[in-house]
Formats: sequence, C-alpha cells, structure tokens
Amino acid sequence: MGSLSAGILLLLLLNTCQAHDLIADVCSESDNPSLCIRILRSDSQSSEAHIPTLCEIIVQKALASIQVALNVAKSLSKGTDKEKCDVCAKNYSNAIDNLRECQVLLKMNDMSSISTILQKRVSKIRIDITTCDAEFGGNQPPMLKAANRKCRGITSMLLVFSKHFSVISFILPAALSGLTEAGAWERDSWIQGPIPLTVPGSVGLLSLEQKASGPALYGPGLTTECVTKGEHPSGPDIFGAFEIVAKGG
Repeated sequence: MGSLSAGILLLLLLNTCQAHDLIADVCSESDNPSLCIRILRSDSQSSEAHIPTLCEIIVQKALASIQVALNVAKSLSKGTDKEKCDVCAKNYSNAIDNLRECQVLLKMNDMSSISTILQKRVSKIRIDITTCDAEFGGNQPPMLKAANRKCRGITSMLLVFSKHFSVISFILPAALSGLTEAGAWERDSWIQGPIPLTVPGSVGLLSLEQKASGPALYGPGLTTECVTKGEHPSGPDIFGAFEIVAKGG
C-alpha cells in the first residue's frame, strides 16, 4: 500500500512539474521573451516538451528563419548592395551548416558535451548573423533587416535553452517503490525540473553536469540537501552522482 501511495504521489508531482511553465521561465532570459514564447507555443510539440525537445524545435525554427534571410539576401544581391548582400548570404549559409550540426548534436547520448558544444555552435551562428548587420552598418534594406532581426531573436532563444541543458535529471526505477533506495540509471528517462521528492526522508539521485551543493526548493514545503556520492556510473568524470534527501519545511 505504501509503495502504491508513493507511486501515486510521484505521478502527481510529475504532472505538476510538467505543468510548470518552463517555456515562459526560460524565454524570460532571451533577448525577446515575447517572441520566444510566441514561437514555441505556436508549435504543438512544445506543450509538454522538455529542454532537449524544445532545443530541437528552436533549431528547426532557426533553420527556417535563416533560410528566409538567405533567400532575401540573394534576391537583393545586385547594384551597389551586391557585395554586402553576398557577404550576408555566405554567413547565412555558414549559420545553416552550424544549425544542421546542432541537429546532429542534439541526437547524441553524450550529455556531458551537448551543452558546451551546443553553446559554441550557437555563438558561431550569432556571429554569422551579426556580420550581416555589420556589413550594412545597421542600414540594411527593410526586408533584410526584418529577416535578420528575426534570426537574431531565434538564435538568442537557442543560446538560452542550450545553457539549460547543463542540468539533466533522471528518474530511478526505485522511485515508484518510495524513492528510498538508489537504483539503476535510466539515461532515456527525462523529467522537467527537479527530481520528484514528495515526503521528508525520501531519497533519489540527481545527475548534474556542473556539480552543485546546498539546499534547493524541490516541492511545496520541501527542501533538499545534495550529498556527493561519486561519479555518474555511465558517464565521464564531469558528471557527479548526488544523493538527494528531502526535508520537511
């Protein structure tokens, strides 16, 4: 009976985590939060998506917007603006290549490297886009200026979400028996937000790319303590395995 109750509590908390407005929270850190929220919520896959899926959605949106900008630059490549538009077109093509690399990266299982490499790729993409601004000194033809502005906004979103890739949580098979003992890691089991701890004294494991310690709020009336327990059993040294102990109040 206790195990069943713990399982029900866990599922309820999972639903609460899912309902938490992850999109609004992370978008608030982007250059244009309203654009970020609008773009993601316009995609039907985003409603219950976690960070990895949201990153994939943003990459797709970025590819589409940069392709539009590339087409605009090519259409304006004539007269006195030809050389500048050609520079823009070249950089947009580079950005598209980097975004395709991001798509490949997001399908990798090496979680320890995704966040760092993804951020580097996105930084290169943003340089490609701002190079077009620099070529025109901010005085692009209106269509190109609008297309470039949208590209900047979407890549800002991708940079922000890629930084949130650095915290990955895993659900333990032992969770449904009360989160009282460690179990095997499930690398394909994603959970949005903190690992679910529903009652004081419950225990789980959390994997962090950047080691952290100290109290953190994990649920209504609960705080946790992180105790280093060793390295992630299936990851490189940069991963730390942490025992998470829930405390009341």
